[in-house]
Amino acid sequence: MKKIWFALGALVIVVATLILSISRQSSGGIAITQRIAISKNYASAVPFGQNTLLYSDDQKLLAYNYQTGASRAISPDIGVDGLKNSDSFAVSSDKKFILFRNVYATPGGTLSNEIRKAGLDSGQGYWWVYSVEAQHFTLLPQSSITVAKLSGGRLYTLTYGESGNAITSYELASLKQLSSLSIPPMVDFFILRSGLLLESDSGALYTTKDGVVSDRVAESTDVFAVSADQQTAFGITKTGQNNLVAVDLQSGRTSTIAQKLVGAPVFDGSDAVLYATGAQKSNKLTLYSLTTHKTTLWVIPEVLLPKNASFVPQTLLGEQTAVVADTSGAYYLVGNHLKTTK
Repeated sequence: MKKIWFALGALVIVVATLILSISRQSSGGIAITQRIAISKNYASAVPFGQNTLLYSDDQKLLAYNYQTGASRAISPDIGVDGLKNSDSFAVSSDKKFILFRNVYATPGGTLSNEIRKAGLDSGQGYWWVYSVEAQHFTLLPQSSITVAKLSGGRLYTLTYGESGNAITSYELASLKQLSSLSIPPMVDFFILRSGLLLESDSGALYTTKDGVVSDRVAESTDVFAVSADQQTAFGITKTGQNNLVAVDLQSGRTSTIAQKLVGAPVFDGSDAVLYATGAQKSNKLTLYSLTTHKTTLWVIPEVLLPKNASFVPQTLLGEQTAVVADTSGAYYLVGNHLKTTK
């Protein structure tokens, strides 16, 4: 299973603010000039339009424009800690729906009440779809959902059961079931025009054709993205080296992009990946384009780095903006032209 980051922590948007501006000096890269200390609630932040991120303050969903400082509520307040323990946020392309998982619903909150009304076990974790227009949280009642994704106006879920796993698709607006495909036990999946890319617990990759699991295309790869042309999968090796690799889905050929990553890479959901490599203390992060295959260094001045440590990316928000964490568990927004919330 992929490492899950939980949106835990303070209810405030900014724990402390430190903006250090310096001269732009970079050797073959982009100079990152600002660091803003933020709360752990940003651990599961995701892009939400231009220069904007979506996050939860444990009571509601908010959109924060990190270049203007403007912040606005996307959902109503659903009670103290009502959204605590929520993660895996995803936003539909039209920004009308937000998908997320809540591991444990705090008693007395909106989510907990909806679970109780449905006659379900409140001790289980559930996935939810929030309609921005209707201002309504809809419960996905299957506690057996392990992975859920949005793609092309549809919701896709991976569920487990005694007879095996299944991937089910729904119309996102109505949540009407459209199809269901039984598959062998798998831990992740990706939507392809010709079918599905499936990943087993060991990292073996399979494709489906006409509803049947067919080709085994690679081994020991933890995939996080598929290229826009759907010819290449990108992932991390599961053999201990933690290398960033590209897998040709036609030939199965695997090529190494970067070696010995520190932590996991983060994908912007479109084309770019940000990752850290090398020494324990480094002032560089690397931005990689899935389309052009070019890399761009983010050069972070020593004065912005945590003491005796380096940053590990958590969320990539733009070409020059990301949420990062240090080894002490502190979170920061790093980039250029940043403003704290108003």
